[in-house]
Amino acid sequence: MKPVKTSELNKLCSKFDHLKHITFPNVKQNQVCIIIGIDNLDLIHYNEIVKGPKNTPWAVKTPLGWTCAGKTNIIADEQNPVLKTQICSHGQLDNELFTKVQDWMKIENYGIASKKKALSKNDEKALEILQSTTRFKDGHYEVGLLWKENAKLPNNRWLAEKQLKQLKAKLSTKESHIAISADIEQMFMQVKVAPSERSYLCFLWDHNGKIEEYEYTSHIFGATSSPCIASYALRRSAIDNQKHFPEVSHIVERNIYMDDLYISTDDVEKAVNIMSSTKACLSLGGFNLIKCNSNSAAFLQQETALHTFSDASEYALSAVSHLRIEYVDETVQVKFIMGKARVAPIKRMTIPNLELQAAVYAALLAQFVTEEHDIHINEKVFWSDSTTVLYWLRTPEIRHRIFVANRLAKILDVTTAHDWNYITSADNPADDGSRGYEVKQMNCSSRWLNGPSFLQLPKSDWPSQDILKARNSNVLIVHALQTDLHSAIQCPIDIARFSNWNRLVRVAAYCFFFLDRLKKQSSSLSLAHHTLAYKYLIGVAQSQNFGNKQYVSAFPAEEWLKKLVHLRCQICPVNVYRYKITLRLP
Repeated sequence: MKPVKTSELNKLCSKFDHLKHITFPNVKQNQVCIIIGIDNLDLIHYNEIVKGPKNTPWAVKTPLGWTCAGKTNIIADEQNPVLKTQICSHGQLDNELFTKVQDWMKIENYGIASKKKALSKNDEKALEILQSTTRFKDGHYEVGLLWKENAKLPNNRWLAEKQLKQLKAKLSTKESHIAISADIEQMFMQVKVAPSERSYLCFLWDHNGKIEEYEYTSHIFGATSSPCIASYALRRSAIDNQKHFPEVSHIVERNIYMDDLYISTDDVEKAVNIMSSTKACLSLGGFNLIKCNSNSAAFLQQETALHTFSDASEYALSAVSHLRIEYVDETVQVKFIMGKARVAPIKRMTIPNLELQAAVYAALLAQFVTEEHDIHINEKVFWSDSTTVLYWLRTPEIRHRIFVANRLAKILDVTTAHDWNYITSADNPADDGSRGYEVKQMNCSSRWLNGPSFLQLPKSDWPSQDILKARNSNVLIVHALQTDLHSAIQCPIDIARFSNWNRLVRVAAYCFFFLDRLKKQSSSLSLAHHTLAYKYLIGVAQSQNFGNKQYVSAFPAEEWLKKLVHLRCQICPVNVYRYKITLRLP
């Protein structure tokens, strides 16, 4: 928007018939004398308006004089519409008015004006150092220090050494190899307030619009008396139990600062004993020592065990390992180490055989982790939800099938039978790998990554192994029976002369055919003669080996076996014992 001189404005208006009779007062260009606000609305009230044709300027008369506004392209050097207001006013421009106008313009431009600020000399120097010294090196930025000009630093090593000595004296820790720290959990809250004084520790609670008043039963953080009271109660706990923990009183007096414990020693075993006795002593006073930390891994890791789980389904085999670390303060941490899953063989196999193959994967996985990691593992523990596999591992005296025997040999080559434990499918993390697991389900709370929840608990709360003890105490062992050969069936055929079973049956069949022909009951050899010969020879063999005793008496009669095995004996017409066995697998 261009300003228009008053002379030009009068010349401009003379070209319009409706404005020829109006004379605009002479006002100096670019000189603002006054800004009228709405609190003086009567000064800008329109007394008279002179309008002309469309797209022509028009004049407005106010109590202060004539003003002109509108659009025109008559002046050659104007290529844009001119909107100009001239107010007939006289006066001197003063600095106060200029300042107010300037401030007003800043407010009006807030949010749209440039926010770029001029840099000071120090800012420019700092920016120069940053730009000239910044390097990207080994995956990180390297930036120089922001030094002032002619900066000189005094040698204050003597002061640092003095402060270090004071700190050592304060901590009263000698220069030992093992440093240990721990916290007292919610120290203030462990000290209770006397009932008669609880009314001084009240607070209000808005319960669904109803204001209720409560009292604190413990000393609270923020009360000026709480630190002193809690420290005293902590020391009293050590003094009152000094008879059973004589060394703890000195530790509490010299090595605890507010709710932090700091000690140092040169021996791991001594450090463990100190922490154990301190924790036990303070617990008698209601204080719990937590967040134990140290620069010694041997001290922190009281026990490290590798737990490996296996599972199988008709679709896949799976094994996964987790590291369980039990610290000296009895806290437990479980970490995912490695997991493997494989598609089940194309050739269909029974579930027990697949579970056995998964157990092989678990044993090999644990061996790989142990060999490839530098972590010292105190114990290796294996878990399976297959009682059949666990039973096979605990019965080496039984002659298993070749498939089972070969895989048992692989497992027992790197583990022992007592390393294996029973786990339910609901707790088995390997179950996720064998039955399919969507990626979106694999979050920070999944059992595949965190292991079963019972690993966070003491061993006494782990799954019961009674199911294995019951089964192992009832192993089926068949004993040979002594027979009376004099009561055996006497066979007219010399069986010892035959080395082929089919030929022996055929000879016996001809004998039965000969007897039927003598009785004129048959004229040719038939299938019935072969069947009769087959059963007769089996009866002879049973008679010669078992006599009159029944083989079924060799089996125990425990309740679990009755549920597992159903056995029925039949005596054929030719004195053959036939056993019908039904197995009910668990």
